[in-house]
Amino acid sequence: MGTASRFATEPPITHSPTMTATEPTVLATSGGHRVGDRTWLTFDALVHHAVELSGVHGRRPRVMYVGTAIGDAEHFAARMSEAARVAGFDLTPLRLFLPYGNGVRYDTDPGRRPLVHRLVAEGTLPLSHCTDDGVGLVYRGTELVDTVSETPGKGAYVVRREGDRAVEERVEPRLLPAPRH
Repeated sequence: MGTASRFATEPPITHSPTMTATEPTVLATSGGHRVGDRTWLTFDALVHHAVELSGVHGRRPRVMYVGTAIGDAEHFAARMSEAARVAGFDLTPLRLFLPYGNGVRYDTDPGRRPLVHRLVAEGTLPLSHCTDDGVGLVYRGTELVDTVSETPGKGAYVVRREGDRAVEERVEPRLLPAPRH
């Protein structure tokens, strides 16, 4: 059976104007703001609806901004923060673009390593941290402080630009113990 038949058996989604967030609630949008009168941006109906869904009373509502379409553009995050202040909300921007490039599945995606090397050599990506499957990177703030693995023999890599080429350095991850069940 395909996905469509699975969804056809589920109950329809209904609107409840009294719904409060008794569990984590996300309203993912492609919008929620418009050009403001006194500010660059103002929150529009979608953001105000998200705050209503939260059911927050007695304190300033907290809103998280995820700028997936434009990355971590500081100027836009500042404008969103200003719009939140004017609306009476506390805004937290979620920063997804650490100051590094990132390459995952470095050992299992055959095109990944050459692509990362090309992009770093061209200057499109900054210094990049890459991981084989089963490897994790630990950061404190924006500093890489540890590499860990759940699989023996896997690696982490730092790829940097030197002149017009990419240079890769392997970083041996610390093997984590298997979880006890």
